[in-house]
Amino acid sequence: MQARREHAADRRASMARLRALLADQTSSDQEIDKALREVRADEEEFRRREGQLRSALDEDLSGRQQARLVFFEERLHRVMQRRLREAAGRGPEGRPERGRGPDAGRRPGRPDAPGPGIEPGPEDEPGPEDNDL
Repeated sequence: MQARREHAADRRASMARLRALLADQTSSDQEIDKALREVRADEEEFRRREGQLRSALDEDLSGRQQARLVFFEERLHRVMQRRLREAAGRGPEGRPERGRGPDAGRRPGRPDAPGPGIEPGPEDEPGPEDNDL
């Protein structure tokens, strides 16, 4: 998680520089190319670091635990994507739901009132692959 946070901070800074150069009509192609290389280098470095961390983690896990981790990560990704869509007022297929938006379920006049809770779906339930992690 620390590696992800560091990468996210580096990526935001690199993207901000690239965005500023693109917005500035006086930026040269060389400046833009250099900033673009930096963004891509950050991505490659993160992938390399993530691979190292994965290898180190795998050394401490049995094959069964590694396999369960693969399914856990896949399910976690699906749950996160679903919750992000729901928070944006979108249905399971990513299409906007009728009458739903970011403020759906909030009481009028109370901007700080919480919206509807996110009910757990079947993919939120622990499966056999979650044991022994």
